[in-house]
Amino acid sequence: MRYSVGQQKAMTVIGSISALLSLCGSLCIIYVMVVLERQQLRKRVYHRILLGLSVMDCTAALGAIVLGGWGVTAGAPSQVWATGTVA
Repeated sequence: MRYSVGQQKAMTVIGSISALLSLCGSLCIIYVMVVLERQQLRKRVYHRILLGLSVMDCTAALGAIVLGGWGVTAGAPSQVWATGTVA
C-alpha cells in the first residue's frame, strides 16, 4: 500500500513527537529517582529496575529522534525525508 506524501510526513513527525514525549517522561522518572528519592534507590530492587528501564528508554528515544530518517536509503520512493546511503 502506498502512502501519500502528506501521510508519510505525518507518520515521521508523529514518531518523533512520541519519542520526544517518551524522553521527557523518562527524564522525569530519572530526576525523581536520583535527586529526590536517593535513599530509597538503594533499598528496593523495584526502584533500580525502574531507573535502568528509564535510562534505556532515554537512549532509545534519542536514537529515534536523531537517527529517524538515516536508516532509509535517500531517494527511496516509500519514505519522505530519507537521508541514508547505499552500502
